[in-house]
Amino acid sequence: PRKSSEQNEEDTQDYMVRYAAIEFLKKQLKAPSTADIPSLYEINVAPLKNKNDMWLVSGNVDAENSYGAKLRQHFKFIIRKDKDGGMSLVKSTFD
Repeated sequence: PRKSSEQNEEDTQDYMVRYAAIEFLKKQLKAPSTADIPSLYEINVAPLKNKNDMWLVSGNVDAENSYGAKLRQHFKFIIRKDKDGGMSLVKSTFD
């Protein structure tokens, strides 16, 4: 069965949010070259209620800290789609 144009748009949007999250994740890490970055579909994406064009993205990443120890961290990002179609990182937390 063919997808509706609305479904295709949602799929494209989902991919863009996931891709942006991975790029933001790399920028947030102290040693991104040591990280086991999750694949696009190993992260969770959920639209924020009552907020158009904003998503909560979460997942786990294994990366070295400042001391060279590899640790698993859970990350949560809030990502917003900008008026120009780009993506912005609104908030990021690691625990």
